[in-house]
Amino acid sequence: MVQVYEQGRSSLDVCGAWFLADFPEHMVIELADHRMVTAPLRLEHGQTEPVFELYEGPHPRKCKGQPVPEWQFGFYGMVRVSETASEILRVRLTPSDLKRLSDAAEAADKPVSEMVREWIWSL
Repeated sequence: MVQVYEQGRSSLDVCGAWFLADFPEHMVIELADHRMVTAPLRLEHGQTEPVFELYEGPHPRKCKGQPVPEWQFGFYGMVRVSETASEILRVRLTPSDLKRLSDAAEAADKPVSEMVREWIWSL
């Protein structure tokens, strides 16, 4: 069981949520601190709060997860806290710089765009 609610808060701040075919009774949620957890779609009889479990699988975008529509977040007590990655940044790189970036991303088992976003977040 993972503690996800902040003290005194009734809503859950999330970056996103997905339905996965491998978890038909759960959704995978990316919390505001970028931890990934699973939560049941419905509560068992007598439960008042969902039980969150740590999710250590691949990111739902990598395994064709179906995003939970943002209008449904309220039904599950979730609030989106981050922006949608809708802006495209075109950068000119030398072939050797692109290879270094691609090699680093491959070594970290991440897409290049995720490596760049993590670098931006560290600024």
